[in-house]
Amino acid sequence: SFMGRPVDATLDQLAQELDRMPGFDARELERRLLARRGEVPIRDADNRDRALFVTVFPRRLGLDVTFFRALTHPAVPGRGMPSALDVFAALGDARAREHAVAAAGASHRRYQAALDALAEKTRAGGSLAGYASTDLYHGWLALLVAVATPPALPDGERLAFAKSLAWRDRQLYSALAGYTQLKHSAVLYAMQDMGVECDGDTSYLVAVEEPILPAVRGFVEPNVPLYEGLAALAREAYRRLFGDPEGPTADRWADETVPRLNAMNFARELAEIARAEVAGRPLTDEQARFVELVGGRLEALTLGMGRSEYAFSTGGAGREERGVALVTDIHSNTDRQQALELGIGRIFDLWVVVPGEVGETLTQGGVLSFYEFTAPMSERLTDAAWGERVASGTLPPRPPWTRSFIEER
Repeated sequence: SFMGRPVDATLDQLAQELDRMPGFDARELERRLLARRGEVPIRDADNRDRALFVTVFPRRLGLDVTFFRALTHPAVPGRGMPSALDVFAALGDARAREHAVAAAGASHRRYQAALDALAEKTRAGGSLAGYASTDLYHGWLALLVAVATPPALPDGERLAFAKSLAWRDRQLYSALAGYTQLKHSAVLYAMQDMGVECDGDTSYLVAVEEPILPAVRGFVEPNVPLYEGLAALAREAYRRLFGDPEGPTADRWADETVPRLNAMNFARELAEIARAEVAGRPLTDEQARFVELVGGRLEALTLGMGRSEYAFSTGGAGREERGVALVTDIHSNTDRQQALELGIGRIFDLWVVVPGEVGETLTQGGVLSFYEFTAPMSERLTDAAWGERVASGTLPPRPPWTRSFIEER
């Protein structure tokens, strides 16, 4: 399955229980269906049956949703809205915790205590590692934690850029944008917690003393666990979706060095390149060529995986115009009548000075932008409305901690 256990009962479960009952008894049927659902952390502890519905597409419970209740009012008095940072802080990312605590303001002491208790409970229950293998949703969530988590890097100046706080914030920012995409994909059937308060590389050679003009070599982010996790997740997705753990292959790319061009093999190649970078080894000619042509491979992966019209049918023509821009709501506060929205806007330019064979090279990449803001519950933004705001530049402020790595123009 894509996501975890159902919060609601399914039509199949209803039919099975009716077949087992000699006569129709509404209360007994309700008891059996509630037993199938199990413990669900909803707000109204005295009326748990209110969350039970029988649906064709049952809502499903994500581990991240359970964090919000523990980190908002009344557990943390006065904190009416959670933050996407809560998810990564609860799963052990130290930088996310720093920013989340700083943003908690007057509630920071109660918030820290609640976060400590939640983190301990999460670790005792097996943490995210136990959930990652159960379904694709939590596998992706674990992968996003890997994006935000700084990998172990050797001492020395070679990878100094990847050890700075600005780089750590950039990693976290990318993870939050990825989380927005994950929640957007799951928004139609993921359980949403309800809160109340009533109580292609462009490079420039750096001048060096010796008149050596080496071939420009690209660089990938030195995060081996991220790429290994992506490969493992892709393999599991291929096994579940296609019955073949080796997966399909893009029909728009021919390269004898890559038997099957798909997400799994793509990630494996990135992991090998990252290992070489971390170890201080120069890239082979094949690896350098892989990085040089990475844009074409990504295009083949996006548009060439057995594509018909499906690649664009999920979002229509508007999706093509908006590109990566999307928005979704992840929490509702019924007292304030407000919803917490997460959005992805334009792709920002990323400039990183990385070591080369001779001197250093200024390389260019991209970073997904991330926004978190509230909106009236009656006016939840659609992708189209958000796309208009992105196009006009009328965007909410970015988190203040992003100033460590984003320079305003």
